[in-house]
Amino acid sequence: MIVVLISRINPQSIIPCRNGTVLFIINFRVTECSIHKEGNGRIMITCGMSEIVITPPLNTSIPGQLQDRKAIGIRDDLYAKVMILEDSTTKLCIIALDCIGFFKHDVARARDMIFAKTGIPKENILVAATHTHTGGAIGDLYQSPRDDDYVSYIINRIGEAVEGALINMQEVQLGFGVGTVDNISFYRRFKMKDGSFTTFAGLNNPNIDRPIGDIDSDVVVIRIDDTKGNPIGVVTNFACHLDTMGADGNTMFSADYPGALSSEIKNKLGANVVSIFLNGACGNINHVDVTGKVKVTPGHYIKMGRILADEVIRTRENVKYEHDNDIVLAAVNEDITAHTLLPKEEDIQWAKDFSNIKEPSVWDTLLSQEYLKLDKQGIKSKNIEIQALRLGNLFIGAFPGELFVEFGATVKSNSLFRYNMISTLSNGCEGYITTKETHEQGGYEARLTAYTNLAPGTGEMLTEHMMELMKSIQNVP
Repeated sequence: MIVVLISRINPQSIIPCRNGTVLFIINFRVTECSIHKEGNGRIMITCGMSEIVITPPLNTSIPGQLQDRKAIGIRDDLYAKVMILEDSTTKLCIIALDCIGFFKHDVARARDMIFAKTGIPKENILVAATHTHTGGAIGDLYQSPRDDDYVSYIINRIGEAVEGALINMQEVQLGFGVGTVDNISFYRRFKMKDGSFTTFAGLNNPNIDRPIGDIDSDVVVIRIDDTKGNPIGVVTNFACHLDTMGADGNTMFSADYPGALSSEIKNKLGANVVSIFLNGACGNINHVDVTGKVKVTPGHYIKMGRILADEVIRTRENVKYEHDNDIVLAAVNEDITAHTLLPKEEDIQWAKDFSNIKEPSVWDTLLSQEYLKLDKQGIKSKNIEIQALRLGNLFIGAFPGELFVEFGATVKSNSLFRYNMISTLSNGCEGYITTKETHEQGGYEARLTAYTNLAPGTGEMLTEHMMELMKSIQNVP
């Protein structure tokens, strides 16, 4: 049984895990919404959107592969994008960053800065990374080092974008819709004919039995127009990894397919229209069709962006505006201390003796370094955050890692709301959030590293608590 306390004074509760053996410490925060009505009885919702370039200098690191890469060019610029929604007393702020992730302590810095500038409560601010694998050096990821100056630059630029969004605040009309794209994303974990399980099985591999799950083909859209019906912005939610440039030494900064999506949106709706992308539950979803029917060729990210843009615009055009009186704004957060894994003694010894191995693989070299790093840190638990936002009939569930698609499907299938977005790599960067079965099966996403180390069952626990947040936010009047 799970008991959650709701209060404005942030109480703490001890919550037993379902297996009865693990305690999670919960800090639960609810921001309620007061509704302001104009003299005619109509609720006024205002919105401001803004975007600003955050492309790093050349010759700096690009995280996202096992080995470090240095940038030698810019394929397309990276952005920080902001949307602020407000009624008379409540503001919500959604920020999307073109980077592989944004760590919790950096999110805290950004929230502190935004609160100081605007008074927007920290728990009302969602900071999401698109998860592009061709972005800047936001943290120590595998062999790519963090660039503290660049992270500080991003935070400063977020502040400028927030100020721009506030300047652009105006009364708006909102609408929500759901489209479908099922030909650009693919489940990337497979059962092999010998009974084993693997990720990245390879093109036309005769040893593949079947993929062991399904994609999420939903394209969830928020339409934001001014009172005359002119487009101000679009928010798109879709689940697929941003790694379409490949692992073969790509050394150019790029926002990947959400960047191409934004370009298409601007071409068709107007140069000043802001396109915000929130990545869905993409932990085990990528762009590679192992059957070879969908070819990945140079510029594949442009093709993906155009396909998504066509569906976003089609869905947007079919959206009906929400009645203003139905648009309730609210935010709920939950801080959870979850257990993490450490290397076994034999793994630590293997890593210490690694220099004796002849011709080691790139992956083994990396693992030896990651095991020693984890052993030195000795961290047995970490504090992570989940967040829920309500925009009237639309629910946004924010998870701080590469969430497996199964968890997103659970939230959606049990939702109390008509429209549902799952926003991953949000308010933190906690590695892969896998199912218990994945830990048993093994494979890339289940491998223990300094990046991915949440204990089995964490994903299931987070999903349960997200459903509790949904119930609480659904009851906000």
